Amino acid sequence: RARGAAVAPGAGIALRLLAVGIGVFFIGMCSSKIAWFTNSDILLQKFQMIFLPKAPAIVRWYLETVCIPGTPLFARLVPLGELAAGLALILGFWTRMTATVAFVMVLAAPLTSRKESA
Repeated sequence: RARGAAVAPGAGIALRLLAVGIGVFFIGMCSSKIAWFTNSDILLQKFQMIFLPKAPAIVRWYLETVCIPGTPLFARLVPLGELAAGLALILGFWTRMTATVAFVMVLAAPLTSRKESA
């Protein structure tokens, strides 16, 4: 180990399997967004028809000032990021950094779809 940390026997295999499983999940998520590469209107319609009507004020601001104007860029970056994260996790390429970036991507997703609490 690079940092000399003691790891229980089998923990490395378990972590590797976890990384591969999460990588497969990200590739699965990407596969449902392939059409976004050629048609960013799909994402724009999601923002305008699904997320925007029920969004709380702060989320509405985020959607109107960041997401909707940036739709053509995000429609390509999101599936590309999911594909890259999935492949990197499966192949074991920069796993810690990839997992950190993937975690941030997953945290950002609910921000656009948060529902008003009753």
